[in-house]
Amino acid sequence: AKTFAIQLIDDDHGKLRTLAAEGIERARVPEGAVGDGHVGEVVKSGHHYIDGERLRTRADLSHLDRPVIVVPLKIRDKVVGVIIIWDLLSQKTALADVDYELFNLLAAHAASALQGAWLATELKGRVPHLWAAADQV
Repeated sequence: AKTFAIQLIDDDHGKLRTLAAEGIERARVPEGAVGDGHVGEVVKSGHHYIDGERLRTRADLSHLDRPVIVVPLKIRDKVVGVIIIWDLLSQKTALADVDYELFNLLAAHAASALQGAWLATELKGRVPHLWAAADQV
């Protein structure tokens, strides 16, 4: 991916917060309520979203509310965050089966890393909080 962000759900405020971004300033990444738009649909359903039409055209970053791909980060069945992709590298003109497997692998491992950091934080006697755990990843 050329332009993407990783967001986690801030349960205290009921919104998505940006953990990291590439190809775009972190401050430009929309941090809406958990139920907003395509990202909200992914959070609710736990299934990834792909806009096939926008995948064939190059992304216009003036439409950050319309991502090309959204992948849920799940711990078991609970969505704890998302990977949002707005633009792919120029040599990537279509998705192959291996790409879907990669999305699933990334989503599971990122969420597992967060859970492991969360448990490590808890073992150190701190109050376990997903954002505190994310700082350890």
